[in-house]
Amino acid sequence: MRVAYFDCFAGASGDMLLGALVDCGWALDDLKATFSKIPLGGYQIGTEEVRKGLLRALQVHIDIDAHEHTVERNLSDIEHLLDSSSLAADIVEKSKRLFVRLAEVEGRMHGVAPEKVHFHEVGAVDSILDVVGVVAGVKALGIERIICSPVNIGGSAPIQTRHGWWPIPGPATLDLMKNKPIYATADMGETLTPTGALLLSELADEFGPIPAMQAQRVGYGAGMRDSAIPNVLRVIIGEDSAADTHGLATVIETTIDDMNPQLYGHVAAQLFAAGALDVTLTPIQMKKGRPGHVLSVLTEAVADEPLLDIIFTETTTIGVRLHRVERIKLERQVERVETPWGTVRRKIALRRGKVVNRSPEYEDCLRVATEARVPVKQVMDFARTVSV
Repeated sequence: MRVAYFDCFAGASGDMLLGALVDCGWALDDLKATFSKIPLGGYQIGTEEVRKGLLRALQVHIDIDAHEHTVERNLSDIEHLLDSSSLAADIVEKSKRLFVRLAEVEGRMHGVAPEKVHFHEVGAVDSILDVVGVVAGVKALGIERIICSPVNIGGSAPIQTRHGWWPIPGPATLDLMKNKPIYATADMGETLTPTGALLLSELADEFGPIPAMQAQRVGYGAGMRDSAIPNVLRVIIGEDSAADTHGLATVIETTIDDMNPQLYGHVAAQLFAAGALDVTLTPIQMKKGRPGHVLSVLTEAVADEPLLDIIFTETTTIGVRLHRVERIKLERQVERVETPWGTVRRKIALRRGKVVNRSPEYEDCLRVATEARVPVKQVMDFARTVSV
């Protein structure tokens, strides 16, 4: 799998992300061609190499006409722009999803419906292009999974804007980063912009350390400011390492002593369907000698809202515990093997390139065993040991 690591030691903005992707090899001509598919005018785009502290980085300039700085767009305006474009359908849909998310957050911050929100900075041409450009750049570079570092959100006294005083980070920026790892560096000013927060929070599959990977490309995207910490975002692109994969996961856990046990099978099925990595049920003895169960759910997300919704609506619990855990998983491959009764899939687990486990897929074995009217364990034993 082709993965990208976003290293946000100096925060993030749309132009920093865009510059890093171009620096990683996305051709400027392809970027311009992408932008030309959107019915927007009044801007010029270019790049230049700059130095931020000791680091060389690529800066993407989107220079727009003065008139555009005063334009305010709402969600339907932006959706119309995207629907009127000739961009690929998946880029349009993902970009629209991002702006819907932003409208929901902004609406909550200002106490208005999402469709009534008037975007200021994020509704400007350069910010629209930043969002679409990053979505398109991730696709163009073949990135299948994004891991993001903890994000430096900056810090300073409130700043004066044309709409009044504003805290750092802004309310919408902070809301977008809820349940994501953040930290502050004093006197840095605004290091994380609303556009940067939107892109990181929605595109990153996981937040944590650099994963085990074979790094192939490294790009540095520059922001506009200068600060003590180089105002640069680094992107590392490569392939999943063949070594054991180290990563972080979240355990969602709750204890229940007042639920009909017939429901647990349904709950587990719902959780797996919603993307849970694992679901376990452990019998325990609770207070007053009552029998109960610990329901444990494993997920890669820091706080997986769909899973939480299922737990709170499908069980009788009124609270859960979440704790972050480190996990190590082996490299896995799936192969098809021929048995005397039919073809089944077999999962192969490797450690340092050596096969350490072979596990036939139970559902496949059950299917062929039922059709051939032989014991399932006979099919599984054969599929586990046969060579391919």
